[in-house]
This record gives sequence, structure tokens and C-alpha cells, in this order.
Amino acid sequence: MFDEDLLIKNRLLIEERPLKKVLKRCSSIIEHHYNATHEFQESLNNQINIDFTYFELTIKRLASLWKTNKLEIFNYSNEKLELDKMILSTKTNIYQLYDKLYQAQKIKLNKLEYNKLTNEIQSDQPKDRKTLQDLINKLHAEIHALKLEKKSYINIWHSRKSQFAETIITLQAISNNIQTEKEQEKSKGLTETEIQE
Repeated sequence: MFDEDLLIKNRLLIEERPLKKVLKRCSSIIEHHYNATHEFQESLNNQINIDFTYFELTIKRLASLWKTNKLEIFNYSNEKLELDKMILSTKTNIYQLYDKLYQAQKIKLNKLEYNKLTNEIQSDQPKDRKTLQDLINKLHAEIHALKLEKKSYINIWHSRKSQFAETIITLQAISNNIQTEKEQEKSKGLTETEIQE
């Protein structure tokens, strides 16, 4: 970043030189206006014409640099927008994978609990009616909890999917606005160039 700033400053210093030369030459003409010989006056005129030619080229070069910078800024904005989309998509995929992992772990734990309860019910050890009923009730409660959790997960997933779609639409709108601004700036730049010519 420091090197880029230094490069810009040096470029501006270089671009200032033709203007400073013109100003210096004008000061010289003013100083020698009354006592200048004809030959000296002609020499000054030739020199200042050369200086103004360089100055005019500098202005054109600066205008070209300005247009180039505008284009680079636009391209950078587009690249940043694409990177933002990619980052958002990657984060969404990671979040989805975390969700799937969490759900898989929950299913595994629920299966282990379900198997444990089933084994207790089916064991050969004698159980009284109340104990069996308690186990069956607990099993039904686990199944009901699983159904509720599945329904909740589906609702959350649809909500996140909708939010992601809205974000993509917003990013696309920003991209379209940048494209419109670029076309307007390009049209404006062409108009200004035609006027200058």
C-alpha cells in the first residue's frame, strides 16, 4: 500500500512539471517584457509554445489516466462483488454441512437411545406392567420429539434458504447498479471527449 501511494505521489510530481515550467516561463516574459530584445522575445515565444504543447499533452494524459482509473475502480468493484458472492456461497455451504453433521450426530444419539429403550422392553428380565408402560411412554415421547425436531429443522432450513435467495437478489441489484453507472460514466466521458475535440 505504501509503495502504491509513493508511486501515485511521484506520478503527480512528474505531471506537475509542465505546469511549473509554463508558470516559470510566463514569469520570465513578465520580467523581461520591457527590456527584452527581439531575438530574446522570439526565443521566449518558441520556448513557451513548446511548454504549452507539453502541458496540453500532460492534460490529455491525465484525462486518459482518469478514465483508466475509473475503469479499474469499476473492475475492482465487480471483482469484489463476485468475491462477496463466492464468500457468501461458501459460508452458506459450510453452514449447511455443519447442520447436516449436527443432524447426523443427533440421529445417531437418538438411534442409540431408541435401541437402548427397545432392548430394555425386549429383554428377558421380567418387568411389571408399570415399568413396561413407562418405557413405552418414554419411547413414544422420543419419537414425538424426533418428529417435532425434524419439522423445526425443515422450517429453519426453508427460512435460511429464503434469506440466502434475498441476499443473492440484493447483490445482483448492486451489480446491475454498478453496470448502469459504468455505462453512464462511459457515455458521459465520450460526450466530454467529443466536446473537447
